Amino acid sequence: IFDQTSVSAPNGLITLTFRNLATAVQHNWVLVNGDDAVAEGVNDAAQEQSRVARNAAAAVPPADTSGLLVTSHMLNPGEEVTFTFQPPGPGSYTFICTFPGHYLAGMKGTLVID
Repeated sequence: IFDQTSVSAPNGLITLTFRNLATAVQHNWVLVNGDDAVAEGVNDAAQEQSRVARNAAAAVPPADTSGLLVTSHMLNPGEEVTFTFQPPGPGSYTFICTFPGHYLAGMKGTLVID
């Protein structure tokens, strides 16, 4: 599970730092524009990438995936990444981890843009 399952930010350019605090497993941070059905589709696209590559670290959705707003690469334990993005506007957006099995196990949260 993500350390924080709900995060809020004002509308505008966002700079986010994602840290993988796990000791043994890779994780990533993927922001989705839509409901659970859209998040499931984004996760499915990532799982297909992993299956084709035969590598769990490749479980990152392609940039042209419907509903995908922002994605990080897979981070090894202890790694962090900082990225800046513009959300579509005020509302609630789902974030997930697309490492195989993580989203299905409940690794998701909500980004609320005021």
